[in-house]
Amino acid sequence: MGANIDHSVNCRPGPYVFKINGHCHHLMGSLLPSDGETPKFAQLYIYDTTNEVANRLAPFPHGSSASTLDESVVKDLIDMLNSTNCLVGLFRHASQRLSMSDNPGYKLRLLGQRTHDSRQYNDPSSDDIGGLIVGDIGDYRSERDIVIEENMRLSTHGLAAEERTEISEFARWILSIGNGDISDLPFSGELDDSFISIPSDLLLHASCDPIPAIVSAIYPSISEPQMDPCYFRERAIVTPKNTTVAEINDFVLAMTSGDKHIYLSTDSISTSSRETDIANSLYPTEYINQLEFNGVPSHTLALKIGTPVMLLRNINPSIGLCNGTRLIVTQLSARVIEAQIITGSNIGNRVFIPRIIFPINEGRCPFTIKRRQFPLRLCYAMTINKSQGQSLKTVGVFLKEQVFTHGQLYVALSRVTSRKGLKIISCNNQGEPSHYAKNIVYKDIINALS
Repeated sequence: MGANIDHSVNCRPGPYVFKINGHCHHLMGSLLPSDGETPKFAQLYIYDTTNEVANRLAPFPHGSSASTLDESVVKDLIDMLNSTNCLVGLFRHASQRLSMSDNPGYKLRLLGQRTHDSRQYNDPSSDDIGGLIVGDIGDYRSERDIVIEENMRLSTHGLAAEERTEISEFARWILSIGNGDISDLPFSGELDDSFISIPSDLLLHASCDPIPAIVSAIYPSISEPQMDPCYFRERAIVTPKNTTVAEINDFVLAMTSGDKHIYLSTDSISTSSRETDIANSLYPTEYINQLEFNGVPSHTLALKIGTPVMLLRNINPSIGLCNGTRLIVTQLSARVIEAQIITGSNIGNRVFIPRIIFPINEGRCPFTIKRRQFPLRLCYAMTINKSQGQSLKTVGVFLKEQVFTHGQLYVALSRVTSRKGLKIISCNNQGEPSHYAKNIVYKDIINALS
């Protein structure tokens, strides 16, 4: 048995209504949500919360079959919704705040269909707001400074005309790479038209091993003890592959002073996996220890006090412990690691990082692996994908292997705040230094967004 549902009746604000064979229908369901489920209904709250009980009784005139609706039942339902339905609480709070406001320019509406994400808020620009002071202002309003911050990597404010011109040209070059507008190869051969020429002033020339060259350029005093958060906060090496990241991090760690602490993970096959006993016999623990997974720390984690690390999981976002947060190790013990946050809005805070369990279920393993390890990874170098959102004064782009997906080269180059802070090493298929870099741009994606 089926029916054609007409949704056109629901084009106006208000509760969801639909038609079947010309008759209006409403959704039915429990007002009290089950455990773990979100509320689905708030029928008692339409517009006038002050007269909500009377409004609910009004559709049933005296003499009708529903005129015996008990007012106390409606009140009980209202109390139940107030205590269990978060959406009802939000609506009531907004209604009360609006009723206390003297501004007639605001109205409260219930929308049957959301056309945009209402949680999104567009911050005002510096032209729209002079300053925002949080806390007790007291009697010192005239003595406060207003600081306007601009979230732009390549800012030209306060620079000489020549410097502004240089930054503008650099910004246009990076943007043209992001749009895929550069294709300046003088010849064809093993290089296709996706390769671009790198300006000579950005190239680092490595005679033999390129890793020492890129490390010495980005971390010139790395062999000296470093605990200054600014030193590591403002610089990093970015590269496409995790394997290259591990090579660079191991190389830099060996150059630093201090005692090295080795942390080994505890790897096992989840007991919830099918045929666990067979899996344990076919895949011994030593084999699982050797496996590497994206976003999961290695079986062996080597750290020293003063080394920069990156958090690989959200632990406590309220104090800044989010996936991608960079920290400096301050203390190392067997069961917990103390570190200082060097990025984000919680810079300077000292936090404790425990071991956590990483459930891993990838296609190459016919079972679920559990790895218990500290959710940290050295971050002298990081993958280009992990660097998204970072703004750095000194960036080394190490292309031992060329980028492999859309927009990666643009992301790598646009991490830096000035041209003089960018250095690039690019290698060809034979591992030799090259003046060219691969730039993958799918024009269809850009055209679809424009």
